Amino acid sequence: MQPRFRQDLDCVREEDQGVVFYRVDDVENQSSFRIYEIEYIIAQKLDGKRSLQEIIDEIKAEYEFEIQTHDLEKFIKQLESRKCLAAAEGDGVATVAEDITEGDDGNADANGTPEVKEASDEEVNP
Repeated sequence: MQPRFRQDLDCVREEDQGVVFYRVDDVENQSSFRIYEIEYIIAQKLDGKRSLQEIIDEIKAEYEFEIQTHDLEKFIKQLESRKCLAAAEGDGVATVAEDITEGDDGNADANGTPEVKEASDEEVNP
């Protein structure tokens, strides 16, 4: 099963000191948090159909942004912990375990490409 970002979440674009964020409001779970623009773009590609490698390839081709498999897996786990992934039809709970265990290609980035990470509380609330 491929991870799928919930479509019922309210995502609002915000800008703070030239940095674009998306505020993600989850009415169902009464929570709200912010993610960077590239994280939002990646989340939108989590449609339950694309493999992680397809998403990585698309992000690189479309945005010239390098992301490694382990970084994407970590981001997906963060979304999962915030209950932002939808269950597939017939499943009770969304999980990324099957996709993650398909194997890491082991390609390390020698250029020190930054990890995709969630905005810290300090960045969100200066």
